Amino acid sequence: MNIFILDLDPEVAANMLVPMHVGLHKNGATPKMAIEGLQMLATMYHERGWPIHSKLNGDPYSPKGHPFHRCSRWVRESPRNAWWLLRHVQSICKRYLRETGCRPSIQTSVLEAYTIFSDRMPVKLIGEPHNFAVADGIQLGQNRFTPTEAVDLYLEYYKIKEVT
Repeated sequence: MNIFILDLDPEVAANMLVPMHVGLHKNGATPKMAIEGLQMLATMYHERGWPIHSKLNGDPYSPKGHPFHRCSRWVRESPRNAWWLLRHVQSICKRYLRETGCRPSIQTSVLEAYTIFSDRMPVKLIGEPHNFAVADGIQLGQNRFTPTEAVDLYLEYYKIKEVT
């Protein structure tokens, strides 16, 4: 359960992900990062008493999936953080469609999550998200960073661990 925040703009960040995280590494793969994002959003929706979006089989995403993970906690700290993640998930799905010509199987779940969020938070949330909680693999003695610091750390981590 990670969010690779490779840019402050969620669409740019989605376009920077390696193919495996977008589901482009093999035919029929589902965008892994988008599924993880939907899971984190389900935990946030449950905590707020909102309906929870459904998986492809019609069952709701579990609201108990990794609730104590740093990224899951970050999503729940602020609607602005959740909005960033939701736009990132949408952007991952757009990239998948653009590069494969196929709609990702989770597209309906993403649209449902978007509708639930926008019905309850009608004011567009603009600007940078709150300070980021950097993923567990980055050991720096602190776990809270400004958005710009977090992007720089994620880019370095991603370059070392994911791309090479």
